[in-house]
Amino acid sequence: MTNPLSQQELVEIADRSVPEVWRTQLKREVQPSPTSNLPIPSPRIATVAWTGSSASGKMVLTISSAGAQLVAQTLLGDSGNYVPKDMDLDDVVGELCNMIAGRVSTELRNRGLTGTLHPPLPSRTSPSGTANPSTPTVCLTHWTCGDYTFTFSIDIRSNAS
Repeated sequence: MTNPLSQQELVEIADRSVPEVWRTQLKREVQPSPTSNLPIPSPRIATVAWTGSSASGKMVLTISSAGAQLVAQTLLGDSGNYVPKDMDLDDVVGELCNMIAGRVSTELRNRGLTGTLHPPLPSRTSPSGTANPSTPTVCLTHWTCGDYTFTFSIDIRSNAS
């Protein structure tokens, strides 16, 4: 399968989408991060599939459990008194991935690629797990927010003819 957008175009989409969602939804700033901050400790992963008539793929967010807890407390408006359960953290990571994927989907539509987002699928890896996807991806970006690092990948490919 070929890629309907270049890797550079997908990186540019991620570079706009990730900071915008963090700024508007979490009231926090993120910065691009060097890959030397990997692996992400105790990673939590959420995947959102995107399907269209001419292209399909997925977007994947990988963040540490501590970073997910910060996001959960921010989304819930809590100053640190609430300690989310594992399932709550999985839901928060899934929702954050869904928000970013929605922003990416708008960018894709602006480039003539229409598709549908699917519900997020949260998962976890072992503490020694790596933040890099297990299969090659078109676009993998690395980010930091305070002391926490995370990755966001976009893998959109043309559908087979």
